[in-house]
Amino acid sequence: MRRVIYIATGLISIVTFRGWCQFENIILPTDLKQQTIITEPPTLRTGDIRAGINVDFIFSDRSFNKDGEKEYIMGTNIYSKSLTFMPGIQYGLTNRIEISARIPYYLKESNISGRLICPYIDYDTLLSICNKGRGIGDLETGIRFQLIREGKSYPSLRLGLFGIFPTGRKNPENIKNEDEYDLPTGYGNYIISADLLLKKVIYPFSITLFAYYNYNFKGKKVMYPYEDAIEFKRGNIYGADIGIGAHLNDWIVLINAFNYYASTGSTDYYPEPVKYPEGWAIAYRPSVYFQIRRFRLSEFVGIPVTGRNASADPSYSISLQYTF
Repeated sequence: MRRVIYIATGLISIVTFRGWCQFENIILPTDLKQQTIITEPPTLRTGDIRAGINVDFIFSDRSFNKDGEKEYIMGTNIYSKSLTFMPGIQYGLTNRIEISARIPYYLKESNISGRLICPYIDYDTLLSICNKGRGIGDLETGIRFQLIREGKSYPSLRLGLFGIFPTGRKNPENIKNEDEYDLPTGYGNYIISADLLLKKVIYPFSITLFAYYNYNFKGKKVMYPYEDAIEFKRGNIYGADIGIGAHLNDWIVLINAFNYYASTGSTDYYPEPVKYPEGWAIAYRPSVYFQIRRFRLSEFVGIPVTGRNASADPSYSISLQYTF
């Protein structure tokens, strides 16, 4: 009987004091590693490792001209396609600092076909040129800082700083003639970039603002077979994204984003320098994320909407990541 009284007294005490006692759910570290792109913090937590691979595909045969109209490249049957495999790894040094590295492997191909007519020498033939290139590209390393942690009334802010090193092949190789050779897989110059990410979660939604700037240093390489190496300066690239994300359920996230990007003019320093115009474009970028425990599968599509002197071709990406 006395035991029953003790148990009853204990239950009454729990009910009585619940109003001023604090109860907290225990969140396991494994649960934190299963958070989605919306609910996770902007940088990895201390000691967490995320490894994965990103696959990009683009088929290029159209561009926006200076008047903003879509047209085929050079008004003829010229196209290129590129398949990129990008393995990468991220590591959380602290809860607010993350380092990363990734390097691409390219499968590239460019094609030119048409009819070549030279009436003065009575010459008429079909022209078909196909060049390919495969190999590693340029190594990218970076560090991200979570400058401001998100609060109830303000967003989080993350700063990223990156360097790209010319580890890929920058010159054409295996040259058979001026039309047949292996394409380069690297840019041939150093690049530094910085970005800022502003993110606010209003569960199950999120709003993100992302801005970036890439600065290209001068480089030197062979542009075409049988030419000497020349200096060049690729245009700097800058842009911004705005995206709205939503949880469709606990493990599927849909994000709709618009991206603006622009490029300053490029220059090839031949004896008579060749200059390329500035360009810009606006693209719609829907994406979907599947969070299956620690695995994250994501798909992206980039759809150019308008622009000037820029690519008008859509791109497709798929990514698979795992958090250790």
